[in-house]
Amino acid sequence: MNEVLEFFNQNKADSAQVVFFMLFSLGIALFHTIIFSGLFNLKFPSWLFFVLLPALIGVSFLIDARYPLALLLFLFLSVFVFAFIGMIYSGIKSSKEDRREIESFNRKHNIQKTPLFKKFIGIAVLGCMIGAVFFLAQTENLKLLFLIIPGLILLKSIFFPSSKSKFLRLQSILPTSKISAIAMGQVEVEGDLEEIEPIISPYFNKSCIG
Repeated sequence: MNEVLEFFNQNKADSAQVVFFMLFSLGIALFHTIIFSGLFNLKFPSWLFFVLLPALIGVSFLIDARYPLALLLFLFLSVFVFAFIGMIYSGIKSSKEDRREIESFNRKHNIQKTPLFKKFIGIAVLGCMIGAVFFLAQTENLKLLFLIIPGLILLKSIFFPSSKSKFLRLQSILPTSKISAIAMGQVEVEGDLEEIEPIISPYFNKSCIG
């Protein structure tokens, strides 16, 4: 820590370097704008960071010539920190929205919730995978994961198919190209249709007849 402080004490910025730092901060401002507007979904003027960051560097130079370099490094590192936090925040927010949409769809079509035994199986499988990773790490056989993981994915797709895989399977077995277009919603169907199982179209994210 003392070496870092000593480095900043010995590297005082001059006017030319401050101008370069301010120009470099415009690139950082671009990433900050993308991160806070895209990942955090915040509303603010698009020019905000392009004005704020160079101004901060300029003000720091007026306070002390040692501050601009330290501030620039801090702003540069903040890009990675905010990007990491933003990805976690965006993922959690997206999963909550998807869950609300699924619950709304299930209530609309009177679909029962996932049985407890399926949830228990999922938790058990996850626990087994974590245990297998630790076991293989201790026995120095981590390369076997390249066989175990694809096998588990295959079993999951066979015994617990997703709505998208059901839709694609039904589409693939339709006998003619004209009827296949029905699954894509490209033709009109006259007559009475009986819904066997409500599913969501993976292309348009709308409910369709399965």
